[in-house]
Amino acid sequence: MGTRPLLYTTYPDLVREVLIERCDIFPDRHGAFKSPVLTTPDNSLLRLRGERWKHVRRVLSPTFTTWRAWLLLAAQRADSSNQALTEEELLSNAYVFIGAGYETTSTALAFTSHLLARHQAVQSRLYDEIAANVPASGDLDYEAVLGLPYLEMVIQESLRLYPPVEKFGRQSNATTEVQGVRIPRGTFLAVVPLRMHYDPDLWPDPERFDPERFSAENKPRIVPCSYMPFGSGPRHCIGKRFALMEIKLALCHVLRRYRLLPTSEPLELAVVPPSLAPASGQINLRVELRRCYSDGAAGGV
Repeated sequence: MGTRPLLYTTYPDLVREVLIERCDIFPDRHGAFKSPVLTTPDNSLLRLRGERWKHVRRVLSPTFTTWRAWLLLAAQRADSSNQALTEEELLSNAYVFIGAGYETTSTALAFTSHLLARHQAVQSRLYDEIAANVPASGDLDYEAVLGLPYLEMVIQESLRLYPPVEKFGRQSNATTEVQGVRIPRGTFLAVVPLRMHYDPDLWPDPERFDPERFSAENKPRIVPCSYMPFGSGPRHCIGKRFALMEIKLALCHVLRRYRLLPTSEPLELAVVPPSLAPASGQINLRVELRRCYSDGAAGGV
């Protein structure tokens, strides 16, 4: 790719070594990251590099790991080095969190809803779990939603089939060797989750929607670094937990009231870098009000 070395990989052992074990040699994302949908500010976590990235990530991480989306307060709180974020860093990351976070979460919800509409047995089992643990009306309880194992399995399998990001990567800061492959300094190593998630050597019958892959019994059999909807290593998606909770809350709100039904429209996919999305820009479903809310009135959305 021009004069800049580029290496694509779908091998989990190589991916694990680059993203986790040798992250000191591969610390940064590609500096030329581009998206036609989202303009990425230079001071965001997607583009910051080196020690400044570490500092900004350290300051912002509590915003998501404690489920408090008070970005402004977290960003202005000085850490142990007594260095708060600059105004440019604050605005850049707020912009990316809103833009990238909304796009990927809404797309994940659309794909999961599509799968549930086309797999009624899975949807029925999920509804039964929600109905047994979540109040039929009123506010959702955080602990109750967090304790729904089948909901977690459904979402994880949906993210395997339709990962939010088609590919991502890291750039080497020194010439090194990984898994017997010589990698020159400055090489961009691209990881392609979309290919890995459909590898039959890693996922038997990979095109089949099967939440049981992520059951407590089967999850330990998953090859490390073969499943990466949110990346891996120190630079994994900072909003992973927050995004998963958003998806869980939205699905609980919808499914406890409505049954999702498919349409005859086929789903065609497109890659809109860096995301995987419906080619038409939308997924159309039919919905049916559940009997606990009416006598079976039906509608469409």
